[in-house]
Amino acid sequence: MQTAMQVGVGLIILCSIAGLFMAWHAWSDSQAIEPTPEPVQTPTHAAILAQTEEKVNAMPTMETGLKMPVGRWLLVDPSKTTPFPAFTYVDGMQGFSAQGDAVEDGKPVRMILRLPMKGLSWRAMTPEEGKQHGLPAVPTWLAAYGPQPAAGTVWGTWYDHPRLQGKFHPDYPDDLQVIVHDGGPRITQARPELIWVRITGGSGDLFSGQVLNKPTQLKTVSAYQEIKFIVPGGGAHPLMVTDKYLKERAEWEIRPCSKCGLTELFDAPSDLIRVVFPNVDLEKGDRLESFTAFCGACHGVQLVKWAPHSAPSQP
Repeated sequence: MQTAMQVGVGLIILCSIAGLFMAWHAWSDSQAIEPTPEPVQTPTHAAILAQTEEKVNAMPTMETGLKMPVGRWLLVDPSKTTPFPAFTYVDGMQGFSAQGDAVEDGKPVRMILRLPMKGLSWRAMTPEEGKQHGLPAVPTWLAAYGPQPAAGTVWGTWYDHPRLQGKFHPDYPDDLQVIVHDGGPRITQARPELIWVRITGGSGDLFSGQVLNKPTQLKTVSAYQEIKFIVPGGGAHPLMVTDKYLKERAEWEIRPCSKCGLTELFDAPSDLIRVVFPNVDLEKGDRLESFTAFCGACHGVQLVKWAPHSAPSQP
């Protein structure tokens, strides 16, 4: 009897265990087993450097050259502030300049740069960048500075002139010394003077500039006056010229001075003929085939011959 009871209890236990096993198996089959995710592949150090270099190469590079466009927005970096947009223009008194709003100590400040500035980093801004910064095509303040060169004109082409090398001031690259005068020795007793002039434009051998210092004894030249000057083929310095001289220059060949080698006159040929040869009436068609003149720079002798040819181009 007892044995039968033990057997029955064992069967009940076995059935219970079997039931539990079947229930667990059914439950486990109902659960979706998530696959183990693949490990994330992080970029290698070389790949990161390559991506960074690609981004840097895609950015416009800054320049440090002295030749810059006029009438354009530039991103400038004067090294004392963070880079900021500045518009380039010509100030009648101060020369080539750039103006824009910089940030110093967290505060906006209007900054005016006198150009060219050695060591200044800059680059031209794209129209898209101008829109991002909210910049107008032309600042409203520009009208206060008068007529301007055509937008995009390159400022500083004279830095490459072969006969001007070594003549510019080391700290003010647009400034050089020019011989200014009231005329040659046949026209005036006033001596020519070598004074500083700031170039304001020009091309070829002919330039315009602003007189920077007051002449000591000249009557027709004053400080801050705008003059024209030519870079002669021979001679130590650039020479001031007049519109009348430029107009007549095309008709004459001027031989180098016997002393200093200057290849230009201080006076228009017609003015010299009127003084030296009063009997020659140019208005009636009289003409001299050639004549000699005293050099205005050193009083040497120059031979002047009538021989029409191309004159220097006016700025």
